[in-house]
Amino acid sequence: TNKNSDRLATVLSGRGCPFHCNFCYRMDEGCRIRSPESIIEEVRKLQIDYNMNFVYFCDELLMTSVERIIKFCEAFQKVGIPWSCNGRLNFAKRDIIKLMKKSGCVFINYGIEAVDDNTLRKMNKALTVKQIVNGIEATIVEGIHPGFNIIFGNIDEDTETLEKAVQFLLKYDEQGQMR
Repeated sequence: TNKNSDRLATVLSGRGCPFHCNFCYRMDEGCRIRSPESIIEEVRKLQIDYNMNFVYFCDELLMTSVERIIKFCEAFQKVGIPWSCNGRLNFAKRDIIKLMKKSGCVFINYGIEAVDDNTLRKMNKALTVKQIVNGIEATIVEGIHPGFNIIFGNIDEDTETLEKAVQFLLKYDEQGQMR
C-alpha cells in the first residue's frame, strides 16, 4: 500500500508484449526484455540519487512468461522495496503470485478486457474466464491488490456481457488501487 511519504519512480523492465490481442495500440511486434541485473542497477541508482522507495514498472507487461517472472522476482528480492506492475492472468498462479509478493509486489494491474469467453476469443486475448477468476482469486489470497481493466463495447457484446463484467467487479474489486 502506498503512503504519502513514498518516493515513487517509474521504470521500464522491458518493451513490447508477446501476445497479439487485436485491440492493442502497439504497432511493433515482439518483446525486448531487460535483464534483472540491469533493472536492479537502475533501481539502486534511483534509491541512492533520489531516495526512491517504491517502483512502478510501467511497461506494457512485466509478466511476459513464467520463466521471466521467476528470474525477476528472485533477483528483486535483494532490493527490498515495494513495487507494482502490469500483469497477465494466465500466469497468475498461486506459486507465482506468492513469489511476486515475497519480492515486494503490492499491486498488479491486469488487462482482463472481458468476462465472457466468446468476447475474449474475438479479441484474440488468449485468456479464459476461468483463468481470470483463478488469477484474481490467487492474487487476492496472496495479499496483492489486483487492478481491473475491462473494455466494454466489443463486437457482439450486449447487456448480458456487460452484466457479467459488472457482477465480476462487484464480487472481486477490493479497491486496493485506492489505498
